[in-house]
Amino acid sequence: MDTTSNLNLPVLAPAQALKHITHNEAIRGLDRLVHLQVAGILSVPPSGWRDGDIEAETRFIIGKNAQNEWVGHEGDIVVLEEDKWVFLTPQTGWLCWNTQDSSLRVREANAWKFVPSSLSNRLGVNTPPNPAHRLSVKADSSLFDAENGSHRLVVNRSHSTDVASVVFQDQYSGRAEFGLAGADGFSLRVSDDGTTFQKALGVDHASGDVSISQDLLVAGRIRQEGNMVLDTSNTPAPLVDRGVLTQGLNLDEYKTSGYWAQTKLNGADQDLNYPVEARGLLIVFRAWVMVFQTYHVIAHASDGESANIYTRALFGTSWTPWRRMDFTALS
Repeated sequence: MDTTSNLNLPVLAPAQALKHITHNEAIRGLDRLVHLQVAGILSVPPSGWRDGDIEAETRFIIGKNAQNEWVGHEGDIVVLEEDKWVFLTPQTGWLCWNTQDSSLRVREANAWKFVPSSLSNRLGVNTPPNPAHRLSVKADSSLFDAENGSHRLVVNRSHSTDVASVVFQDQYSGRAEFGLAGADGFSLRVSDDGTTFQKALGVDHASGDVSISQDLLVAGRIRQEGNMVLDTSNTPAPLVDRGVLTQGLNLDEYKTSGYWAQTKLNGADQDLNYPVEARGLLIVFRAWVMVFQTYHVIAHASDGESANIYTRALFGTSWTPWRRMDFTALS
């Protein structure tokens, strides 16, 4: 037997000459493997290794898709010795400390698996943790089971201006987040770039009131279950006489239920979003987040307009164009 069965170290042969060479090689092999540690996991030899930029005896684990001098040695331990790379084929059960991320690895099933270590206050399941994610799990699903009937998952924050939330990502870029985002109220936020988030829904922590920050698109019906009360504190009862329209005020500003009279011809300016330049009556209906306006033109000879009715609506932040309602006069 020329080598040992476990670490493949050379052994002395009977009456061998130059025994010191074989002995020194065995010692060198032990030095490579005992208390094994590597400087990281790489797929390409580090730049500058030929120029002495890499310290001798530096070790690496060769990662997937190895390139250049490391091609065909994925998973091997590689050692820089005397300006050349020496490859060591690991066996199942070998342990290795990775100084790059302070993680312990074990060779298992032709892969270097992460081993949880209390030395780093981190835990990784099927994936190494990192300073930003000290608890990391890579799996198709996770189970948090109840021991005595109930189970609560708690996410705590230090201050009310901090964040305690759950983020959903696409390719490690955030797309949705819910929780406490810098305030005491619950919020649901979404993003299309992982950086800027838009608040879509909020729940007041004191009253429980729900607020919708964006347009509400309803494909089906909205059904009432039990008693539902429409809060009209900001939308007084319909058809309340509001008096005369304010001169120079854009009709876009009239979103409260009621009716107003435009008594001056020069006040009905199309630049203020009047449908026509004529005196008339503005009627506004507000229901939930929708606003409807109708403008009834007074048929007056000096206005040069017929007694037409125009209507438009506000959905979200955009008004529809004015549309004229055509009628046939009764004889």
